[in-house]
Amino acid sequence: MSGSKCRSKWLVLKNHHQGLRVAQLTGFRGQIFNKTVAVCTNVTVSADSSNCTANASIDGGSHDPDTNDTITQIPPGPYPVGTNNVTLLVVDNHGASNACTAVVTVVDDTPPLVTCPTSITQTNDPGQCSAVVNFVVTATDCGGILDLSCDTPSGTAFPVGTNYVTCTAVDSSLNTNTCTFAVVVQDTEAPPVACRPAPNPSGKKIPVSGKNPSSGQNPDGYIRSWPRTTAIRIRRYTSTTWAAALLPDPLTAGIS
Repeated sequence: MSGSKCRSKWLVLKNHHQGLRVAQLTGFRGQIFNKTVAVCTNVTVSADSSNCTANASIDGGSHDPDTNDTITQIPPGPYPVGTNNVTLLVVDNHGASNACTAVVTVVDDTPPLVTCPTSITQTNDPGQCSAVVNFVVTATDCGGILDLSCDTPSGTAFPVGTNYVTCTAVDSSLNTNTCTFAVVVQDTEAPPVACRPAPNPSGKKIPVSGKNPSSGQNPDGYIRSWPRTTAIRIRRYTSTTWAAALLPDPLTAGIS
């Protein structure tokens, strides 16, 4: 290069494993710019309970000696529940770039929301010491509900007293949650009353009115019935024999 003016030349070297490198050769002195480095790391994050997605950064310390580097994730997120392959692209202000790939794992670790009714109070069913009680229990989760059940289902006949019901929900990620409420059955029905005939003290058959012997004696000692307008006087003849005589006036029955 003796006797000639030095000229600057640009040399762009590409390394598939280390990114792009720009070198400037000026005369006998050369300057090599440091390469752009992209560093990725796998991350695990919890999903937002409202939509089952999450934002995450896989940048594990990407760097370049120049300022105003641009770092971009592809796709940018938010990411759904599960594993997501994400690429990190780093570009410096000279256009040099490098990229790497990592995995963003989003987990749903939020239990489902279960809503039970407040305590239920109900009277017993007529003639029963229990009541059939119906109720509604709901459950929600951003990933969906896999199962919802109660240890005592709706429509069961609950006995009189306080009964507790526990309901369990399971979401698609197998997270569980429960709620409990009371079912109170009150017995407000009066007990039924039934009368039965009183016993016959003598243990003998009571004669029917008008069928006593013609002598007027009643050997069983009981008078079945008399007309309401008829007053009687009962006169004792012996210790075991009674006689009855009709009186013309409505007098009160008595013993003489």
